[in-house]
Amino acid sequence: MFGKAIYALVPSSFNVKRRPLAILGVAATSLILAVSGVLFWVLRPQDNMVVLDTDRDSYPVGQFVLVMLRNERSDEILLYSTDPYAIECDINGTWWLVEEHLSAQKVVVIRPGETSWWLWKAETQDGTTGLAPVVPGLYRFRLEVVVQGQAIELSTFFHLV
Repeated sequence: MFGKAIYALVPSSFNVKRRPLAILGVAATSLILAVSGVLFWVLRPQDNMVVLDTDRDSYPVGQFVLVMLRNERSDEILLYSTDPYAIECDINGTWWLVEEHLSAQKVVVIRPGETSWWLWKAETQDGTTGLAPVVPGLYRFRLEVVVQGQAIELSTFFHLV
């Protein structure tokens, strides 16, 4: 019964010997179109996004980590500080603060299409108690942005080696 339903898709004018090839061609074309549609949907530019990312996945301890915040929205986003971020390290499944920036309260506007970036030197801060040391492992750069009046926390992850 299943085979008859498939054969019904092929015009009756086809030669019986060519029907399996025609069915294979229809199936292959359908699969290609489906995969192309999924890839287009996944790879297409996303509207209304705020993207936080690093330029690499891993860095040696002691080097600078470059973090970028891109506004791919059609409206402005806000930061409540010039350095509104924290660096945390995953130690046995718990995030420990490595460094936190508490700079002057100054509203920073990031317009559509603009990118802000920060450089963080991956090293232990001297003279500050209560912070985890910088050692190889998984880290996250965390910051808060304001989108249409709502505070949203963003994180991006990287490894130190």
